[in-house]
Amino acid sequence: MYASRTPEQTLETHVCSGTRQLHYVFPPEPPPPPPTLRNHVVVRGQWLWSIARAELRARGRAAAPRAVRLAAGRIYAANRAAIGRNPNRLRPGTVLVIPTSL
Repeated sequence: MYASRTPEQTLETHVCSGTRQLHYVFPPEPPPPPPTLRNHVVVRGQWLWSIARAELRARGRAAAPRAVRLAAGRIYAANRAAIGRNPNRLRPGTVLVIPTSL
């Protein structure tokens, strides 16, 4: 019994041990698009924890305390020059770059 092929498949012929074998092969998947950087403008009353939690939720990930802590650390590391030495003091209007690997 022969299986029907889809338009995306191609037929390849292999010779193994003197017998000819036909295989349907799918083409390789295209690479994913490059990640885009996201910016966030700090508004009054926000802190790194709240920004990290909102970003995780926007990406459909669980906002467990450990995940939020790690994400907040990554956001701070990516924006240390804009935030300054104290990550607990965010100035309204500061533009933060949100890393793609939260």
